[in-house]
Amino acid sequence: MLPRSASRLLAFSLITLAGCGTDFLGSRLGSRAPGTRLVQSAERVWRDYGCGGRKLPFVEVNEVSVTPTNVAPGGSFTQHLVYSTCLPHGWMELPVRVRTRIYHEGREILTDVQPQLLLQPGRWAVDATVSTPATAQPGSYRLRIDVTGAAAATGVTGFDIHR
Repeated sequence: MLPRSASRLLAFSLITLAGCGTDFLGSRLGSRAPGTRLVQSAERVWRDYGCGGRKLPFVEVNEVSVTPTNVAPGGSFTQHLVYSTCLPHGWMELPVRVRTRIYHEGREILTDVQPQLLLQPGRWAVDATVSTPATAQPGSYRLRIDVTGAAAATGVTGFDIHR
């Protein structure tokens, strides 16, 4: 069963970049099974991270990646996020704030904030297909995801747009 926040997690992964009044990167679902799936049970994550002896709640961004890392304008890539969460006994969800930022040439060109996402315990993967418009500027981009709340974590990856 997917967490109730699955659609909201997917929503923060489906990014629309706006710049100078025009779409910079537009997002749409592709053919590669986007969505949220459980990777490891809460019990396994609890054991693997030694959560019984750890300050709780705990969240870690295990992976943020983009495939392929080189994309032509008008092409698409898959954004992959994996996170792990341990919660105190009796907690069913961890409310967090998720901020996704994209940088180009050292400048922040997008900030998207989801103020109230509910993470469930265990290790979860979120996949989304992101399309670039034909007008995307070539160069290197950096994608950063910050999770904050009673627990905090950050993940960063990069990709290139080339002509």
